[in-house]
Amino acid sequence: MGRLAKLADLPHSERRLLMRGWAEVVVMRAATWLFPYARVRRIVERRTLRRVGADSQRPEPQRLAWAVGAASGLVPGGRNCLVRALATEAMLGRYGYPGELRFGIEKDAAGGIRAHAWLESAGRPIIGDFELDRYATMSAPRGDAH
Repeated sequence: MGRLAKLADLPHSERRLLMRGWAEVVVMRAATWLFPYARVRRIVERRTLRRVGADSQRPEPQRLAWAVGAASGLVPGGRNCLVRALATEAMLGRYGYPGELRFGIEKDAAGGIRAHAWLESAGRPIIGDFELDRYATMSAPRGDAH
């Protein structure tokens, strides 16, 4: 079954959620490509101010992360961990949920450094939650530097 057929089979609310996830991934991919991190943080903060949906229709945080994860494969560069974490943070904020961006680093076998970003909500990883025990957690930059 093709992607369009799968999309058509989803209930309207799921399609709408997936499209919102896609839009966030597109915005965050473009933002991370075009702007320094401080500006990207301001973009995320502005996007979280635009609330959507009534409280009774508010999807669970895991469902919002699903939408971003499913949509990320449809955007070139969208599977990047930072793009996905930022897009999920914006989605959570738009629905009134807290989210905390996390960064981690690890040394690889060749002595190089690998970095990873993920998002937590209510103290639990919500997206990017693979092999987190391999990374030394760092504080995420606040983004208020100009």
